[in-house]
Amino acid sequence: MQIAFELDITGADDFADGVHQLVIRLEPLESLNATSRTREAEVIRAMTGTVPVPTVYWVDESGRSFDRPALIYSFVGGVTKPRGTASHVGGVGGQFDGQLRRDLADQFVEHVARIHACDVDGLTGMGSFTRPDTGSTDSALWQVNRALRIWEEDRRDDLPFMEVAGNWLLRHAPELDRVSVLHGDYRTGNFLFDQETRQITAWLDWERSHLGDRHRDLAWITLPQWGRRYVTGELLVSGLIPEAEFLDSYSQASGLSVDPDKLRYYRILNTYQLVVSSLGTAYRVARSGRSHQDVLLTWIEGLAHAFSRDLVRELIDAGA
Repeated sequence: MQIAFELDITGADDFADGVHQLVIRLEPLESLNATSRTREAEVIRAMTGTVPVPTVYWVDESGRSFDRPALIYSFVGGVTKPRGTASHVGGVGGQFDGQLRRDLADQFVEHVARIHACDVDGLTGMGSFTRPDTGSTDSALWQVNRALRIWEEDRRDDLPFMEVAGNWLLRHAPELDRVSVLHGDYRTGNFLFDQETRQITAWLDWERSHLGDRHRDLAWITLPQWGRRYVTGELLVSGLIPEAEFLDSYSQASGLSVDPDKLRYYRILNTYQLVVSSLGTAYRVARSGRSHQDVLLTWIEGLAHAFSRDLVRELIDAGA
């Protein structure tokens, strides 16, 4: 939950006197993801100067000042979709045309390249993050084991294809070649842009951020669920750029390679996690009535069968 507000300040050390536009980000009672406002604040601060992000002012992880954990950062102007156009829930599938699409696509690629290529050793203030070792399978297995536990605790029914998927993911976990900062949910709907200047003004929703394999982010970004068909019928990544062009431009901008086998692995893992979230957690949270997003969560639960179909197809293609 995010609420914009104005704060009139006089005599504060960290603020100039006057009215400041701020945003408070409150943790819901329950949601699809158990996340940390402290971790989110740390990564936003760490990414300052790398990509456009808000300025973080205050974190209350314990919920001492509010009834739940909270984060306060600066208000940033912009929109998540062109005015007068439609998009799906969460800003997914926005329609971008002409020069706006081209300009946003360039920044979309450049920004994720900067995030992944930044020197993790040079970042400070990320003490809440666990770093996987290069040459190990930790980066993949931590994510797999997390999803397996959530599925075990939240699922309503036993589904054989989920057992097949979980076992395949455990057996084929790839080794990590380089530690990168991962946004975790890099797509349209999670960045703001100025429609007149066609500039991205801020990247938001870093709650899924972690340190790990860049292929996890790339596989998430290129999921067809976040894309949109162009007039030619071609699927555009986040409605902005064809996948082949995106990956090629990303490699050039970041100087990092893209391994097709790792990309396939993380696409299967990401799709598995979508099934876990939609058929497991969304069902449990909506049923418990402990979220203001119960209607949204019920809608997400309805997507589970499409995600399940995609997962089965990917497993078959992988020879599982």
